[in-house]
Amino acid sequence: MLGRFQNPWLECNPSELKETHLLRRQSGGGTVYHDLGNLNFSFIGEEKDFDKTENLKLICQTLTKTGVFLDINDRHDLVIKHKDEVYKVSGSAFRHKRGRVFHHGTLLIQTDKEKLKQALQQDKNRNIIKAGGTASFRSKVINLTEIYKDLSLKTVLKQFEQSYNKEGSLNWEELRTSEQVQNEVRLLTSEKWLLDKTPLFKQDISRAFPEGKEKQIIAIKKGFIADVPEELLFLKGIPYGREETATILKKRIEAFSGSIKRRNELFSRLLLIIR
Repeated sequence: MLGRFQNPWLECNPSELKETHLLRRQSGGGTVYHDLGNLNFSFIGEEKDFDKTENLKLICQTLTKTGVFLDINDRHDLVIKHKDEVYKVSGSAFRHKRGRVFHHGTLLIQTDKEKLKQALQQDKNRNIIKAGGTASFRSKVINLTEIYKDLSLKTVLKQFEQSYNKEGSLNWEELRTSEQVQNEVRLLTSEKWLLDKTPLFKQDISRAFPEGKEKQIIAIKKGFIADVPEELLFLKGIPYGREETATILKKRIEAFSGSIKRRNELFSRLLLIIR
């Protein structure tokens, strides 16, 4: 799950995410991995009453009742000390809009850390030399169940329900199927939102031209290759990092003169670094 102002190719390798869905959320902050072992919390309210530290204190107080003791660091992460190391177990993100704010965060209970590590592997084929937006602050992480062996996701959920679900529960099915929520789902799962919201960045693609002496730099804006060297004008306007990238690139290269072998080699080298 990318933060709103992040570059997916700096955070992971989108083309290699076989079993993991890549999404971009409305709030800022860094990239996080979600599975059923990662519990998420949200606070929604008026901006005038908002206090991120007080919110996190509520989370800590609830977990204390399960025997778990956490600290809040200066980045508003929830951390825990274990065997002389400090580990992150929760990160937060925020969105302010029209006098209201939401604060949501993760809580690593028993997530699959191997899949987390695989999902957040950067793409080594892309030499991105300049990028706007927010880069993730990478930290050592640990599951609470690695420290508290008797803890379970069910236990933590039950404690939160007992602490805060005192005025009845929402009708989740009604909320999930509402038109407003469905419209938001369509937006957040669209390729346009995921890729076109990537801040402007530049990439060195010189490795695709091993015979050349000068650096070849392209700029990607709103999901498309926007600025290119004069000799690479055929790349301009090609969608970056998408399924159709290969088809459009192949058609552009087929217009070149030269042998079929040379065109195929160029296609393969470019595809590796722009799709």
